[in-house]
Amino acid sequence: MKNRKNSYFLYLDWPVYLAQWYAHEMYRLQHSEEEHITPYIYDCSVPVTALEPVYTRRGSAERNILEMCLSKQPDTIRVLPSREATICLVIPNFVHKPAATYNYLFPKSESLLEQTARNHFKMELTKYINKIYFASEQKGSYKPSRELTVQAFMENNGIECTETNIEAIKKIWSRLYDLCYKSKSKNKTE
Repeated sequence: MKNRKNSYFLYLDWPVYLAQWYAHEMYRLQHSEEEHITPYIYDCSVPVTALEPVYTRRGSAERNILEMCLSKQPDTIRVLPSREATICLVIPNFVHKPAATYNYLFPKSESLLEQTARNHFKMELTKYINKIYFASEQKGSYKPSRELTVQAFMENNGIECTETNIEAIKKIWSRLYDLCYKSKSKNKTE
């Protein structure tokens, strides 16, 4: 989809927490620490055409997926931005795939892109769990409540503290925590 300043965009309907986290992560990687002093929260609630464009980082898995999966717009399919779109990704110009020609993702490719971003999110959340819980466990120190820890993670990573976002991340947190805790306790018994 062509839009502002002769760029092409993909309007994707990701869960709000994921769209906000991904936009914050790409913003953080593109800006220096001095520019990143104030919290950056991506506004997913604006109309689709007003969504701020997010640039994928060179070398990221998401950008590699775009390079592999972008294709020419099929003649039979006319793409309009979904009204539920929560993130606007800028389509990069690749050497062998200029954005003017290759600016369409088939539904399975969109799912692959979202799943890759979700896995990236889970890796960051797992690092945070390890830092907060398992590092403090070795020192025998205090473990904060899960609710406060989730909210601190969200605040540090540009995710609005809405009830929907908190509940979604708490569910992911529980699954990851159980996975890490069970594998850690299994290793202790062996």
